[in-house]
Amino acid sequence: MDVIRRHILATPVDGYVGCSEAIRGLNYLDRLSEIKVPTLIMVGEDDPGTPVDASQAMHDRIPQSKLVVLPSAAHLSNIEQTQGFNHALMVFLTDVSTLSI
Repeated sequence: MDVIRRHILATPVDGYVGCSEAIRGLNYLDRLSEIKVPTLIMVGEDDPGTPVDASQAMHDRIPQSKLVVLPSAAHLSNIEQTQGFNHALMVFLTDVSTLSI
């Protein structure tokens, strides 16, 4: 966690604000149906930045998607729920590796 904290603290405020503004203006939902490969969407159940509802909206629009909601995790779910995140990722990759795409 110290490494992550140092990276966050070293981020220039102007850069963070600029990225936040750019992300806030994104509207990609209408194009998600164009994704034609299996897609894994993972979200922490307590993520305020990318809430479950937003992930569900993505999942609803991507034909071959799988949605995994990681309990008791926020935005850094891969760190907060490492085992659950890695397990879901490995199951997805194993399933996808057997497909003919």
